[in-house]
Amino acid sequence: MKRHLLLLLLFCLLSNVLQAQQQVDKQLRDSIFNIYHSMSADTAKRVEFMRDMLQKNIGKEWSVELLDSALVLAVDSQYREEEVGIRYDYYRHYKYQADTLQMGNAFRTLEAVSRKYKKYDLYFAAWGDILQFNTVRGDTEYVLLEAQRMMEEAQKLDNRTGIYYSMLTTARALRASKHEDEAIEKYRETLELPHLPKVDRATVYNEIYTIYQLKGEYLMAISELNMQRSMMEQALAEAPEKADSYRDKMLDMELSYSGIYLDTSDLDNMLKHLKQAEKYYSSNSLFSYRIKYHIMWGGYYCLNEEWDKSFREYDAALASFDGTQPLFKMTVRIIKGHALRYAGRYKEAAENYLRGVQEMDSLNRDVLRLHEEAHQANYTIRQALLDRATADKRYNQLLVALIVLIIIALLALLWRALHVRRMLRKSEQETREALNTVEAADKMKEVFLRNITSQIRVPLNLVVGFSEVLSTEKDLSQEQMEEYAGLVKKNAGQLSQLIFDVLDLSRLESGMMKFNVVECDAVQLCRDAKMMVEMQENNVIHLQFDTTLDSLLIQADSGRFMKLLSSILSAPEGYQGMAWVNYTLRREAVVMKLVVTGSPLLKMVEEEGEYSPQIQHDINRLYLETFNGSYLVKEEEHIIVITYPILFS
Repeated sequence: MKRHLLLLLLFCLLSNVLQAQQQVDKQLRDSIFNIYHSMSADTAKRVEFMRDMLQKNIGKEWSVELLDSALVLAVDSQYREEEVGIRYDYYRHYKYQADTLQMGNAFRTLEAVSRKYKKYDLYFAAWGDILQFNTVRGDTEYVLLEAQRMMEEAQKLDNRTGIYYSMLTTARALRASKHEDEAIEKYRETLELPHLPKVDRATVYNEIYTIYQLKGEYLMAISELNMQRSMMEQALAEAPEKADSYRDKMLDMELSYSGIYLDTSDLDNMLKHLKQAEKYYSSNSLFSYRIKYHIMWGGYYCLNEEWDKSFREYDAALASFDGTQPLFKMTVRIIKGHALRYAGRYKEAAENYLRGVQEMDSLNRDVLRLHEEAHQANYTIRQALLDRATADKRYNQLLVALIVLIIIALLALLWRALHVRRMLRKSEQETREALNTVEAADKMKEVFLRNITSQIRVPLNLVVGFSEVLSTEKDLSQEQMEEYAGLVKKNAGQLSQLIFDVLDLSRLESGMMKFNVVECDAVQLCRDAKMMVEMQENNVIHLQFDTTLDSLLIQADSGRFMKLLSSILSAPEGYQGMAWVNYTLRREAVVMKLVVTGSPLLKMVEEEGEYSPQIQHDINRLYLETFNGSYLVKEEEHIIVITYPILFS
């Protein structure tokens, strides 16, 4: 009877407490909305106020009303970044309530808004959370595939947050699948990401600590926790206003220290960190941290053999599950069973173990079913990915082939256009050169005709004039007649030579000149030319011929070649003074080279300005070019250079 009365009293007390709590929550909610409606019309401040209140009351049923009000303001005012943040807050609200169905719906809405506004950081953070839930359920193969897809999408968007969460998710899946060394390597690779925030670094260090703790490497585990503490202290120093949002992380860190000292039975250090954890613990803490908090205290009381306190903490941990995390719940029940056994309460321990085994069997069946469904889903996903990859590969091959064909066609058209352009330019250049040549030839012909007319007129006038005098004057003396006859003869000879030169030049230009080509010795021709010049009457030329050759065979018209040599070595008609001429013959590769210095023909051009020497130069040049030779006049140096092809013996 007393027992029933006590239970009734406890029930009434609990009802009053619940009603009082509901009343407090209602008053708090009404107070928040009163403040909200009394604020100025500054939409940004009102949205910020509502989101701040959510952070402080996240997880409570009525807190979603705060999000509804903030969302309406953000959408109406087109605050895109705030709208994305509020959609993420919806996701976090359902995460705190462990409502996986609503979490999925909120995540899909967040994804749509993030893609719409191209703001992806919170989308990738929520995606990482979703995959973490799958990892806890044991679906690591699916998580690894999704993490790879997340990495590809993040790299495509060039989003650092997405890259971080994809690597973190991969490491978590590797850890869950017992590939600890690979997981640690992936965590270390994550820490090397540039511009990684200190809070995210702290998260990575905490997860590395977990691996070392499970392996029993406590010194390494404490080292990783110390790195986490350093990162969190730096983050708090840089942004002290975020202290409330870091409460759960600081709580988890202190509980992690407590877990190590529980394993090593170091009660003093464990109590120190549990006291620190009390500073961060609240009813708003994430449910997994609340469970861990009660487990750590239960372990501490168990080591101190304060059994009643220990069992109360374990019961509080079990009550916090509220139908979520069944595998973790079974683990806590087994831990409580161990504590009951250590306390000597074997019957209760056996009942606890039995209940745990029954629930574990049920859980194993559910997990087995989920694994089968997951494997089937993974197979379907892989098959779809393979089909997609095959289709993409074929499409890419066709696209590459099409691009190659287009490039080839464009290159062919470009080559054709360039070829046509080159031909047009070449034709234009040839036309321009031909026009220039014609114009130059017209000018040369005009100058030539003018000069040749002058050259012909002078001797012709003299011949005509003196002939008329001889035929009309009867009283001329014998000396005068002889003088006039000599002048007529001299000018008639000059006129005749000039005409012959013009005829030779004309035949050479037209290609009508006939040659008697025979094999000749160029050395001997040069010596014969020297002898012929020296034998001329009243010779005023001193010749010096130099060569190291005994003979040099060429094919030439010996008469014409001798005439060429004579024209540049001998003194023209009317030449005044003495001349010292040096000419050198040598062989260079496949040609003979004759260099003449001090030719009288050059001096006549320089001193008298007569045109007949220029005609002789043109005759010599055209003659040599007919046989692929060359004739170069360097007037400033008083040098004439002649080249002529030789015969090979």
